Amino acid sequence: MFSPGEVGDPVNYLPEQVISDISWTDCHPIKQVYLMDDYNDPGQRMWNPLTVIHAIEGDAAFLLSERGTVSIDSHSVTTFIPSPSGNCRYQLPGDSAWVAAKLDYIRNMNKIH
Repeated sequence: MFSPGEVGDPVNYLPEQVISDISWTDCHPIKQVYLMDDYNDPGQRMWNPLTVIHAIEGDAAFLLSERGTVSIDSHSVTTFIPSPSGNCRYQLPGDSAWVAAKLDYIRNMNKIH
């Protein structure tokens, strides 16, 4: 399963949200990164976590491509070739409600302790 930038980039977990969501402790490695004086990032895009969420929640929580195979050439260009017997799929972008729901899911997972 692949989660391309077009899917994960709109799911932007802002630094102030991360700090707030991990407010239950002062000592958390992720929180400490965001509190560093020289940290200057507009937020974290969530394409990596979306593949984990997909593994937990299954296909019904995502819009998906057809099956296919993937190859990567010597220049790191990834090519998807549709095939009914392929072992790969990729997530497709959702609408703004889907993006909000996925960010909410991620934020609530950070609040579990």
